Amino acid sequence: MATIVFSTLYHLADTIDNTVLGMTEGNWHRLDNIFAILSFVSVQLYVLDATIDSQTMQQVRTGFLLLTVLLQEIGPWRLECTLIPVLASSAVLAIYLYKNQPIRASLSRNPEGAFSRAFALLGLGVMGFVKGLDEDTDWLRIAHGCWHLFTGLSFYYFAKGLHHVVEEHQAKRQF
Repeated sequence: MATIVFSTLYHLADTIDNTVLGMTEGNWHRLDNIFAILSFVSVQLYVLDATIDSQTMQQVRTGFLLLTVLLQEIGPWRLECTLIPVLASSAVLAIYLYKNQPIRASLSRNPEGAFSRAFALLGLGVMGFVKGLDEDTDWLRIAHGCWHLFTGLSFYYFAKGLHHVVEEHQAKRQF
């Protein structure tokens, strides 16, 4: 929800070229980036909830929050400051999946092709992101809007696919 609110306020400040609630476009952009990045991180770390204790997961999430805020303070318009936390959480997920065969097996049983849909939509979103980096050639910011639309839809399918994995493995932990 925070991503939607801050993104809306960022785009409003950008569109009207004025402050909103006393904050500039740049202030809202930084918050928009932080929560958009944390959305990617959260989706990737969600599957770790299946087998890792809650205290450890809280420490991992806090670490990614601090890393993301720090990098956005360094440079909210620098692409590497956006990619580092996303790629780092991808690496954590890849290592986790490599070491955890039961989770990998559960992922292969995803409902209704959720992951195929999620990756296809994410691919469309990434194309919108890349095209939208040059706002001067992105008429009405349509490509940037496609980034928001398609990544939001991809997160739905990722969550749908991951939810059954987490439930399945949490049930096993209870016994």
